[in-house]
Amino acid sequence: IDPDRVEVFFEAAADLGVEVVTIDKGWEENVGDWVAHPSYVGGVPALAQRVHDRGLRLGLWVAAGNAAPESRVALKHPEWLAQWRGKRLLLSHRNHVICLGHKPGADAVLEQLDTLARAGMDWLLHDFETIARCDATHHSHDAATGERAAAAGWYAILRELRQRHPDLVVENCWNGGRPLDLAMIAHHDTTIGDDWCRSETNRVAKLGLGRYLPSSWGTAYMGDEELPARSQLAPYLIGGPWVLMGNIAGWNAEHRETVRRALDIARRWRTADRAARVIEPDTDAPVAGLVTTPRADGSRLAAFVISPDDIGRTIRWRSGVGMLCDEWTGARRVVTAAEAERGVLLDTSAPTGLALSIHPG
Repeated sequence: IDPDRVEVFFEAAADLGVEVVTIDKGWEENVGDWVAHPSYVGGVPALAQRVHDRGLRLGLWVAAGNAAPESRVALKHPEWLAQWRGKRLLLSHRNHVICLGHKPGADAVLEQLDTLARAGMDWLLHDFETIARCDATHHSHDAATGERAAAAGWYAILRELRQRHPDLVVENCWNGGRPLDLAMIAHHDTTIGDDWCRSETNRVAKLGLGRYLPSSWGTAYMGDEELPARSQLAPYLIGGPWVLMGNIAGWNAEHRETVRRALDIARRWRTADRAARVIEPDTDAPVAGLVTTPRADGSRLAAFVISPDDIGRTIRWRSGVGMLCDEWTGARRVVTAAEAERGVLLDTSAPTGLALSIHPG
């Protein structure tokens, strides 16, 4: 990541009509020193201004609570670092952890995040091990309960940050290095479901998260894959924030237009309804698919991926009675009670991704 590449992606994102551009690891001077690298003229405020001027919002990757050994914060305040049995911890990418159970360190992390939000950060992508065990006797926590104190400290930081910046979105990328539990869910807006950036693994992750989390909670990362465009895109039409990780500036016009159409479908069907879930479609034969739980009007969206192994196979989706719409083309037809009982016959003539909606009435 460098300023020139970031600028190119700002332009590509604005052209596609995406809503947030998140700058991944590499924008920072050091892990732990959360100011822009000197190559970014004007720092975070200038980055935010260029994003906002394009009608987008700015997201930043931040390993809050971590500190590289060469960072200013680690060199100036080694007493803040978590330690275990007399040694400072080295965790993700050989970075130290600031003990968030130790009040001076936690206060400093809060002020760093507050400064970024005031500079224009709209979306906080929180990553790496924020919560670490620590038995340092010189810290403000009990040496026997350092890990518990660190978790409480991190949640206190997020609560205060939300109070100061109620519109800030907090994405949970790696759960602070801990399992995704109810406390972690309560303090974030969305979570990464899968880190492979692949269509199929994201589909499976959405089904897993959909068992107990709203559809808006499964952030899906999409990289470039050697798949037919609609096959790749279909699972991303349903569920939470959709993150484009590929070379969007290098996509050809045809692919860009297909993605733009997919983004339109996803926007029209996404919901803030906390009861909405992503579930498996009711079919009479195995097929990769996702479906939303019904909206208030009873309508639902289904996405299917027809693989080469599915070609010519008879696959029926029990959609229910109503108006069936092909979301890619806009074509509509009525599904009768008799057809609904058998199930709607899916088009398996070629490998592709299907996007079908059913509207009762």
